[in-house]
Amino acid sequence: MMHQNVDRAFGALACLRQRRACGITNTHARLAHYEQAPRGELFPAPPNGVKPQRGKTVKVLGFEVQSLVFDSAHVPMHPAEVERYFRDYSALHRFLVRRVRRPGAAPRRAVVYLHAWMVAGAKVVDSSFAARLSKQLECDVFNVQQVHHGERQIPESVYHGVHFFSADLSLSVEAI
Repeated sequence: MMHQNVDRAFGALACLRQRRACGITNTHARLAHYEQAPRGELFPAPPNGVKPQRGKTVKVLGFEVQSLVFDSAHVPMHPAEVERYFRDYSALHRFLVRRVRRPGAAPRRAVVYLHAWMVAGAKVVDSSFAARLSKQLECDVFNVQQVHHGERQIPESVYHGVHFFSADLSLSVEAI
């Protein structure tokens, strides 16, 4: 019984912090829309022929590190989210993929690495980990920047990932 009260108290404090510091609103009432959506709508097939904008390639310690920027093909599933997404969340409309590979080698099998942060300061750490992974597994590593992290965090975010799982369930489900 005591643990339930403690859990409720911490939940209430977290909710206050999210609302006050991050402007997060509770969109729990919209959850039914996602629960009733068919699987194909929740997890649509990726579009064909998406071309990235290629960024600068840097050679470090025998590896190439190249940035690729993609336009996001995501369109919100909930009708009430469409206007908000295009009006307020331009940071979500593009995403960065950092490719780490050995120079000159033909493209090999790939490992997709979803690091939670991928922020500007972690570039060296992410790239060195990806280089080690590339060497050990003899593969190209694609480090994908997740939604609400790094350059993809929306303006009212007080820290990376604050909107990834929050009381704004619409943003959370759309992110997944």
